[in-house]
This record gives sequence, structure tokens and C-alpha cells, in this order.
Amino acid sequence: RDRALGRAALGPGRPPLYGAVIAFVVGRRRVAAALLAAWTVGHWRRLRRNEPSRRRCAKALPVILVTDALTAGALVLGSAKARSVVL
Repeated sequence: RDRALGRAALGPGRPPLYGAVIAFVVGRRRVAAALLAAWTVGHWRRLRRNEPSRRRCAKALPVILVTDALTAGALVLGSAKARSVVL
């Protein structure tokens, strides 16, 4: 159960987001920007696999990014509250 939960919560594209936040906190702004770019490109590629229209992908990308960022934040807060890592 722990493995499945960890894999599902981590998601295929979330590690660069976590890395970007950590890099930003420790003052590595360029590294954070590069990781955010990688996170964004990863989501773009996943969207393009499922949707051939670039225009629709461009409209959906901000929604996907915000949703993923909010989910990541909720998982971090929930992990801290439960004192158990579920990232």
C-alpha cells in the first residue's frame, strides 16, 4: 500500500516542482527556474500525447500546472501534519 500511494502521489512530473521549491528556498534561483521549466515541458509533452491541438494544450496547460502545484502543496502540508512522507 505504501509503495502504491507514494507512486501515485509523487506523480510522473512532480519531482522537478519539489526540486524547484527547494532550490528557490536555498537561494539557487537559476536552478529553480530550470527545474520549473523542466516541470512545465514535461506537462506540455504529456498534454501533447493526448491532445493534437496546440491551441487546446496551451489553454489547458495553466490549469494543469496550477492544479499540480496545489496538489503538491496539499501533499506537503498533509505529510507534515501526519508526520509521514506522502509526496
